Amino acid sequence: MEVKRDGMEQLFVKYWDGSADVSEKIALLDWLKQSDENRKVFSQSYDIWLSASLDRPNELETAIALDRFKSRITDSEKNRQKNKKLLRYGWQIAASFLLVFLAGNYLLKNYFQIQQPVVINQVIMPEGSKGKVVLPDGSLVWLKSDTKIIYPETFAAGFREVKVIGEAYFEVAPNKQKPFIVNADELNVKVLGTKFNVRNYPERDNITVTLLEGKVSLASSSLPKEHVLLPNQQFVLDKKSLSSKLIPVKAEASVSWIKDRLAFEGKRLSEIIPYLEAWYGVDIICDKAVSEQTYLTFTIRNESLNETMRSIQFVSSLKFRQDNNKLFINK
Repeated sequence: MEVKRDGMEQLFVKYWDGSADVSEKIALLDWLKQSDENRKVFSQSYDIWLSASLDRPNELETAIALDRFKSRITDSEKNRQKNKKLLRYGWQIAASFLLVFLAGNYLLKNYFQIQQPVVINQVIMPEGSKGKVVLPDGSLVWLKSDTKIIYPETFAAGFREVKVIGEAYFEVAPNKQKPFIVNADELNVKVLGTKFNVRNYPERDNITVTLLEGKVSLASSSLPKEHVLLPNQQFVLDKKSLSSKLIPVKAEASVSWIKDRLAFEGKRLSEIIPYLEAWYGVDIICDKAVSEQTYLTFTIRNESLNETMRSIQFVSSLKFRQDNNKLFINK
């Protein structure tokens, strides 16, 4: 529904007597969106209305304030045209604010929403890269290769929420009044201030959360209750079966990918595997006897998984086979 400027007076009156339908309400909001001038008229008229002391939504007091407002304009009719214009705008805003107060600030809320749009940011880390993002609250987030984070320019009043697709390591700025929530599709991670890693790649079967410091709670529609994660624990949610498990881990290994290099000197393969899994984003399957008895020394910088495994194969009797996101190591 389209309403011209000269038809606004009638529309305001319809709001006042409660006869406006949904399309007319929408038309009024659209009118506010059309120009700065419309919003200026709205704001100036609001000041006039406030000066008439309409400060409570009580129906009797509203009627008294309307009479006072009307009298104030009538008594000052030295310039008829000027006051006619003022009366028109005054009654328009009186009608609109009567509706606002009696109908739960419907119009005013939409007005401020028009003035203050929410800006959403997206940071995408391309394949083969990694980088760091500082969120509006000062929290730090490291993004792994092929990862996207979505967050608002300014966090809401009662909470801080971001969405992660891929893998990210968080160091959350403490704020007990504004919990920090990471949305990872089927799983929500809620924290106050802590360090943890979230892995949520679309092509992976699992969503994992690994805690380094502090405490986090995990919630999902598939979980009967919230789970609390403690340091050096990893929570794994199967996307298909929606089953979950909690396992002890060396949490430091889960964020090894944020470093510039990995160096091992005479380390057992069983100790190295968690670092390789985090660095390359794969699941490694290796017989325990083999991983416990094999010692290796090597350094990883920018080498691909294939290059690293070929180097290991060259200096040992190990063999490897990769199948999508799984790497099998054996003798």
